[in-house]
Amino acid sequence: MSKLEKLIHDLCPYGVDYCTLGYLEDNNYIKLGRGNVISKQEIDSYPGQYPVYSSSAKGDGSIGKYDKFMFDDERITWSIDGGGKFFYRNNHRYSVTNVSGWLKVFSNELNCKYLYYALSNEWSKKYYNYIIKAHPSVIRDEYLIPIPPIEVQREIVRILDNFTELTAELTAELTARRKQYEYYRDLLLNFGEEVEWRTLGEIARYTKSRIEAREVNSETYVGVDNLLPDKMGKTTSNYVPLEGRLIKYDIGDILIGNIRPYLKKIWLATNAGGTNGDVL
Repeated sequence: MSKLEKLIHDLCPYGVDYCTLGYLEDNNYIKLGRGNVISKQEIDSYPGQYPVYSSSAKGDGSIGKYDKFMFDDERITWSIDGGGKFFYRNNHRYSVTNVSGWLKVFSNELNCKYLYYALSNEWSKKYYNYIIKAHPSVIRDEYLIPIPPIEVQREIVRILDNFTELTAELTAELTARRKQYEYYRDLLLNFGEEVEWRTLGEIARYTKSRIEAREVNSETYVGVDNLLPDKMGKTTSNYVPLEGRLIKYDIGDILIGNIRPYLKKIWLATNAGGTNGDVL
């Protein structure tokens, strides 16, 4: 039995309570708010060392650095206008604009980073856009959060922090390997005018072979949805047609996603199977 399992067994024999953010705020566990109006022009006029977080959902949500700051403590922020994504802000000096919300924890019974992980998990199941915005008054009732004892919260945070750190290390290594691959690919395939060049149409063709839908399964059917971006292969398909004729592919064929080509969904087939018109 793991430490977390033991804690849950000992401290939560009858389960845990679920609370909305509105309930937590009404009972003084947390406080929700919005930031201040801080324009890009103001940031440019008063440059400094303190980050300003706004509605951007890219990276850490920062839009620049300012010579003033609003907070110097641990909080959760989220992008009101940028899809509602949550961010964990550790103890540092920073500001939050009016299109970003903030959440401050006041209770010793609630771990701020645990709440961030729980909210992020629920956020991944929801959809916000630029019409339905994630105002504090909206998310008060949108999120139902499990609140186990603080010891359980801390152990969950410890485990997830370790996974986050490991993921960051793996991502950095993968990025470095991709750059190395691209360097050698460009070096090895740069023949200049020393070799004959031909168009793709001269050396390849689209297959004309067909296969019955009943002959494929979740491992051999390839749709654009289960081709992975950046030439990372494919996953098992969640959908397999039950009838009709499909485009047949064989081992060694190259499959290319025909929708949003900038995603670079390209796979060198390691098995035979069938696909549809969304895949070339």
